[in-house]
Amino acid sequence: GDTPGPLTQAAEQGNLNNVAYVDPSDPSVLYLSQPAAAPGTHERTDFELAYEAGELAEVVILEGVGTGNWVKCQILGPGSTPGTWNIHIEPTTDYNSVDGFADKDVPDIKAEHLRKRGRSDERPGSCTVQGCMIS
Repeated sequence: GDTPGPLTQAAEQGNLNNVAYVDPSDPSVLYLSQPAAAPGTHERTDFELAYEAGELAEVVILEGVGTGNWVKCQILGPGSTPGTWNIHIEPTTDYNSVDGFADKDVPDIKAEHLRKRGRSDERPGSCTVQGCMIS
């Protein structure tokens, strides 16, 4: 009689995944070798940080009194263009109330100007442009 081929043997033993690739968009299609991507169908993934609405973050001041400093903000949600976020700058009197933007919503802030709120909150005392007050 006919001896079953490696594909039939693998299917009978439940090891089909070891010798064939299933097409995720059509599980009835099997490939015996890893399928190559069709030209022009590659997917580019930006590994920028994703934020969630309500998340606490910090935004860098790009102009004015506090340029280069970070102030606390809250993420409101995605901005109108990819890679941007709508934020609410928290109330503060630092940096001339962030040039009047403190306690206001600001749309379409680029992700590169935001950072997750982290260990910087653990500094002792309060810090200003002049230095830190250690209490």
